[in-house]
Amino acid sequence: DVYKRQRFLEVVEHPTPNPFQIPLTSIAELGAYRAEGRLGHRLRTGGVVTAITAEGALYLYDDGSSAQVTTYGRYAAQVGDRVEAVGFYDARDGRPAIVQAVVRVVGRGALPAPAAIELKAPLKPELDMMPARVAGTDVREAGQDRAIVLQAGDRVFAVDLPPGIDGSWTNFGKGAVVAVSGLCLLHREEGEASLRILTRSPADFEVLVHPPYLTRDRVLLALAGLFACAGAATLWGASLRRRVAAQTQQIRQTLEHEARAESRYRRLFEHNLAALLRLRPDAEILDCNEAAARLLGFDRPEALIGSSIVDRCAYPEYAAVLLKPKPEGGPQEV
Repeated sequence: DVYKRQRFLEVVEHPTPNPFQIPLTSIAELGAYRAEGRLGHRLRTGGVVTAITAEGALYLYDDGSSAQVTTYGRYAAQVGDRVEAVGFYDARDGRPAIVQAVVRVVGRGALPAPAAIELKAPLKPELDMMPARVAGTDVREAGQDRAIVLQAGDRVFAVDLPPGIDGSWTNFGKGAVVAVSGLCLLHREEGEASLRILTRSPADFEVLVHPPYLTRDRVLLALAGLFACAGAATLWGASLRRRVAAQTQQIRQTLEHEARAESRYRRLFEHNLAALLRLRPDAEILDCNEAAARLLGFDRPEALIGSSIVDRCAYPEYAAVLLKPKPEGGPQEV
């Protein structure tokens, strides 16, 4: 159908073979370009690349004005390059933009110095897409690396890392005060402007104040560890008391058993009708019962203790038998 209707089409102006031969329009003149009603025509503008988003959009700066450029092809531009872009004018979020652009690098340019922003005052519209430096306190929780969230006063703003940069090194710690340099982007919602900073390299970050060591998380962790240790000590103490009580009971039972055995032995030894003596290997009397004392002519056993059985024996031939040592060398009973 398109080919059949070509007779109804008329070429008013042929495109320029080299799009970069289109007359250059400065970024400051883009607003007038829209007012002239030339939105359907391509234009060429240029400036220094001040930031690149993760989606590949460029931000250009030239003589105090900035614009956003989106492309549909690849380009080799980096931050600090002076480029030219050919595309169609568009106003995105109230800011000038060039869409469906082709880009070429024409050299290097000087990046503008960032302007210091005081977040206590209202954000001025002139700060949009302009290099800025702002300081805030890191309010991120652990594990949030890509989007850095800072707070200055009552205002909270986000900081985007450059494309392809790992964010693990940005773990400044909750409570750290960080100064950030980058491109300032303002978004107005219901009259209130929100702030976003696009950074270009790790050099855009400066830690002004390191986070306090005793953070809330660390205090809670220390308290948890303290309670755990106290609980473990309590359980260990209870277990130790049970073991000590069990061992004490066992020792008490052993001593009572030995005392009962000793008592039975003494009763059997002392009240035995047979004469019983305990001798050393050299025949010295260690102990004897009353029957032995009476047999040897004494009234009390104590009179025999410490003397030699040889001196008390009426039959000397028994002395050799009594003096023969036991194999184990201990006292013997007769």
